[in-house]
Amino acid sequence: MSLPPFRPRILLGWIVAVLSFASACAADPAVDMWRANKATFENYANNMRPLPQHRMSEIMLLRPEGKYLVLRTPLNDLAAEQEMRVTIDGVHGIGAVSVRRDDRTTGLAEPLGFRLAFGDFPVPCKSTNINITLDPLSRQLALSNLVQITNGPIYQVIFTQQKPQTAGGQGYVQLIIIQTRTQGAAPDQVNLQSPDFFSFIREHPAETEQHLRPLFREFGQEAVFAPDTLIAWQVFNDLWKPDAGIGRQVDALLPGLKSYDYHARDAAQFRLQQLGRDGAAVLMHLDRSRLTPEQNARVDCALAPYALLPAKEAARLGNDTGFLLDCLYSDNVDLRAAAFNRLRGAGRPALQFDLNADAENRSHAIQGLREQLMPHRG
Repeated sequence: MSLPPFRPRILLGWIVAVLSFASACAADPAVDMWRANKATFENYANNMRPLPQHRMSEIMLLRPEGKYLVLRTPLNDLAAEQEMRVTIDGVHGIGAVSVRRDDRTTGLAEPLGFRLAFGDFPVPCKSTNINITLDPLSRQLALSNLVQITNGPIYQVIFTQQKPQTAGGQGYVQLIIIQTRTQGAAPDQVNLQSPDFFSFIREHPAETEQHLRPLFREFGQEAVFAPDTLIAWQVFNDLWKPDAGIGRQVDALLPGLKSYDYHARDAAQFRLQQLGRDGAAVLMHLDRSRLTPEQNARVDCALAPYALLPAKEAARLGNDTGFLLDCLYSDNVDLRAAAFNRLRGAGRPALQFDLNADAENRSHAIQGLREQLMPHRG
């Protein structure tokens, strides 16, 4: 069945409300204009049908899978070109959401297209606009935050992710930061790029903390900073427990990697790769000193899709408060326990955290811990 084009209506009133500032804030006409734009936006939003959901988890969820982020939504009853008004607990302003899915199932699913935008006018002459979009054609994910002051500074952060379009292709993650100090001044712009999400975090830690983390926090999606499970178990290497069944499969396949028959070598490597992340975890912790150069080369190929840390970096992260806090977002309770015990063992025996709380409550608790343990970066 062919699907209608996905064309969410452009929020014209929204754009006018956010961008059409022309006078100095100190002047009454500027305040009047701000009020008029605010009223235009609110009238536009009020003409949309409201959604009853008020929790971000009822609208969307971003989670890392492999090296990239994946957006899923439980919403599946919106017409392809329909936008609906939404207000979300913990998110400032009024929002509009549009979704395109080609299935009729219930529960979380990756949509073909998605857009969620919030506008807010918190004080006279100030407007904010945050957006998250999944483009149905390019499958590009984009998040942005624009803060604008009349006749004053503009601050804009734009995060984009493009997953590889073909097997073996290249993807990228990009962060653009635009700031102006005064009206009419040339903007300061920073453009950073990495091949994937976790590489970006490692390569640009300062920009991640200052600009990227607050952007995801605006959408209640700070859990995306939960480290890749394989990376985390490199850090907590002494606590990792292999899956016995997967371990036996890996042991059975290793001899085939040095077979005289190259067909047998290729087949063994293929079957190792088919074991996925569980197999990769076993390979990461394998004593490879007993393997031949051929076996080691093929193990490296099997591990290539997964992020690996140098031993020195793994040791550093084991004592990094920010990394340990991010581990508390992990879906793996054993990892959460390992990280929390490391945090509490660093001279903080009275630290409290519910390891078994649901994801949303954990997120709030982690933010509280971050403000307590890292007040300058919370």
